[in-house]
Amino acid sequence: MGDSEQYQAAATAEEDGPSSAPWVMGVLVVVGLVVVVVVAGHYSAGSGRSVPANPYISKVEVAGLHMATAENFAGGTVTYIEGRMANHGDKRITGARIEILFKDTLG
Repeated sequence: MGDSEQYQAAATAEEDGPSSAPWVMGVLVVVGLVVVVVVAGHYSAGSGRSVPANPYISKVEVAGLHMATAENFAGGTVTYIEGRMANHGDKRITGARIEILFKDTLG
């Protein structure tokens, strides 16, 4: 085999498969966007901005909150929060929104 034949065989072997560089760049861009979204969400959630409380909330009692479990139709276990809410004021409550933040040992 001559030098020109060896060079030609090596050159065609390198050109056979498609380049993986576009795939690598695509994966890096997606991972970068996910990191930006997670970091931005983490810092905006703890920014201290919240909806001001309604002054009527002092007349509403929430008591007996506890976690309970039940079995669903598929045989799995569902955990939920249960409690009582009582209105001790003179206005009718037409809706309520309670937000609960679950934290694990990592914060």
